[in-house]
Amino acid sequence: MTKRHPVAYLDADILLHRAVSFCEADFGGEVMTDPKQALYFFDMLLKKWLREIGKTEDYFLVISNGGNFRSRIYDLYKANRKDIVPHPAFKGLKEEVKTFQATVWEDGIEADDLIGIRVTEDEHRIAVSADKDFATIPCKLYIPASHGKDGVWHEFSEEQANYNWLIQSMTGDTIDNYKGIPGVGPVKAKNILPFPARVDTMWQRVVGGFQAAKLSPDDALLMARLARILRHGEYNFDTKEVTLWHPTEPVQLATSKTDPSIKNPVEAANSSEVGKPSIPSECSSTPLQEPEAW
Repeated sequence: MTKRHPVAYLDADILLHRAVSFCEADFGGEVMTDPKQALYFFDMLLKKWLREIGKTEDYFLVISNGGNFRSRIYDLYKANRKDIVPHPAFKGLKEEVKTFQATVWEDGIEADDLIGIRVTEDEHRIAVSADKDFATIPCKLYIPASHGKDGVWHEFSEEQANYNWLIQSMTGDTIDNYKGIPGVGPVKAKNILPFPARVDTMWQRVVGGFQAAKLSPDDALLMARLARILRHGEYNFDTKEVTLWHPTEPVQLATSKTDPSIKNPVEAANSSEVGKPSIPSECSSTPLQEPEAW
């Protein structure tokens, strides 16, 4: 049987930002605004990534293009970035890259989400990104070489990806401006969730961790949704609706702000009263049973 080569989904948001940063770094701090010069660096980085991953059946450059459903359920999402001024070459470079045949995007969701959806549709698809968040989806991931470090291949099972996602729900993400459980970093989070298990079992422990910090199940649900990269089946390309994760009954949320079916999308999306699960008041009330082998 002929070996099937993978289809690669490249995080072009990172390529864009790195390309324009080279414009500034390579010339003693002089900011270059010529998109053609930035395009040269983009092309150089793209070719480098493609060499590193080897032969592919095809590849796609995935970009974010405005709008983000997470901002509809949490208005502080990435609010810490609103005053950041883009590099002068960024807009022109992005517009040029959007004309490439390989470039794809979906308004209302991030590049990470579109990559997550596509690579979880088919086991022969791979994600290529330096973003650690891809450890939260079941996929094959290549982290390109950078800053003297060799590139690294990873493969995350569904169990490991779910574990990483719920860990991040508790630790939060300062870059994206959601807090998780205050004072809980990776070490404390792993004390709450010492190893992967079934999602329903881990979820009870996660909620217990939030409650121990005087937070509510609704807080836990919101952080889990902000931390979750979309997977296959969680976005409808026809209706433009996101399926927000819920432990028992997922919620549909249109990415358009004018959707008339949702009178108060923030309140509706973030309420755990929709199919409210039975949740213990303390972490220790549902001890995890360690599996024989992970």
